[in-house]
Amino acid sequence: MPQTTASKMVHGSLDLLRETAENGHQFSTEEVRDLLSGCEIGYRLLEELHSRIQKMLDQGVEGKAIGVLLKELIETLDTGIKSFDAAKERINAALMGIEEKAQAILKIDQLRHQTAENRGKISAILQLLEAPRKDLRSLSLPDDTGKPGAPDYLDFDKFMRQIFPGEET
Repeated sequence: MPQTTASKMVHGSLDLLRETAENGHQFSTEEVRDLLSGCEIGYRLLEELHSRIQKMLDQGVEGKAIGVLLKELIETLDTGIKSFDAAKERINAALMGIEEKAQAILKIDQLRHQTAENRGKISAILQLLEAPRKDLRSLSLPDDTGKPGAPDYLDFDKFMRQIFPGEET
């Protein structure tokens, strides 16, 4: 799937974050702080990307184009969730104080929760866009309306005489 430049940038940043979190050594307190800062920046990038796509929706974009952008955003949000999960695992294994570790894990959990919530909203919008369109023919009208002889049929000439009584049409 083709990606926009903004999406590629955010996706790349989140991939780097995940790779850093998946590094095999045990993190120090300073490395955890750096990782947590990276997660917060990654989350802000996700929010900005989401905001830009929302603006496009508000301005009106052709259905197929917005569908591609929404799929791209969902993919990027999924990468963010994976990155936050990897960061949480690394923080859990880090050599640091219990209280600071708990605060870092709480922050990661909040970022992940918000990202997952945004993903759910975007998925719902995408499902609406991809849902088959309903047939717009009125099911409440009889099939024979508009045909001479149908109940309440009014041809054009009769219609014009009712609108303009006394005038020749």
